[in-house]
Amino acid sequence: MQTAQEPPAAPKTIPADTAPALAVVVISHGPRATLPAAVRSVLQQDVPVELLVVHTGPGDVPALLKAHGITAPVLAVPESRYVGAARNLGISHTQAPWVAFLADDCLAAPEWARQRLGSHRDGAQAVASALLPDRPGHPVALASFLSNHIRRLPLTPPGEALRYGVSYERRLLQSVGAFREDMPGGEDSEYNARVATVCDIAWNPAVVTLHREPRNPVLAWWDHLRRGYLSGQMRLKLGATRFPPFRQRVRDKQRYILAAAAERTGPELHTPLRKARPLLKAYILAYELGIQGALHRHAPRPPHP
Repeated sequence: MQTAQEPPAAPKTIPADTAPALAVVVISHGPRATLPAAVRSVLQQDVPVELLVVHTGPGDVPALLKAHGITAPVLAVPESRYVGAARNLGISHTQAPWVAFLADDCLAAPEWARQRLGSHRDGAQAVASALLPDRPGHPVALASFLSNHIRRLPLTPPGEALRYGVSYERRLLQSVGAFREDMPGGEDSEYNARVATVCDIAWNPAVVTLHREPRNPVLAWWDHLRRGYLSGQMRLKLGATRFPPFRQRVRDKQRYILAAAAERTGPELHTPLRKARPLLKAYILAYELGIQGALHRHAPRPPHP
């Protein structure tokens, strides 16, 4: 596993007369303190990009960015919106032929944009990215990351890799239609299911996004519980009706993630991974408890006889 680092402070100079081929929409809410680093990581890319920060809800994003020495175009909507709405705004307010998205708690690793464009120019209409934790040596961050994203590590076999962090050809976006704006999470899963009926989503593990993870073990537990609940809601909304028994889900997931983590991480993480194992099991349990809570609250009940 690679080691994540903050991008350097000073953005590289890009010739003003070079037309960007990739639009990068940074999705912001809060705004969160992690936003400036996310924007800076896009400015650090070694190819020109059409950058747009889409912020929904209260907050002065231009002032926050200015305080960190960053000037970037911002589209601000005062009402809070789900991520699907922010994505749609970003698509409609950019022009480059390919469109990528970056959450405000993530960083674009070096060559993130260049590698995407390479795959698109080779013919891919949609390109998924790999994911790494921003602090892989921290046991809590590592456990949190692996429990959520084991199938997005760069060493994941293509047949097992989840297609998220996707950039799209603009003509594909126009063909497939808008992201759903009524989903608190999982809008990308629903959208990519539609994309998959039109074309394959390419897996390029050289496109790496760095994801910030909790450092506090208790906060990480509650984060997994919340994520599991949202996942359960999303699956029900998308029509799922059958779920394996709770104990089986927990057992199977723990077995798979622990085995995959050992195969897909390097020797430099042997010690952090050993320390992370108990936390990893706990966070898997929390996630499945969240799903179970959503099923208990939202699943349709059979009619009484």
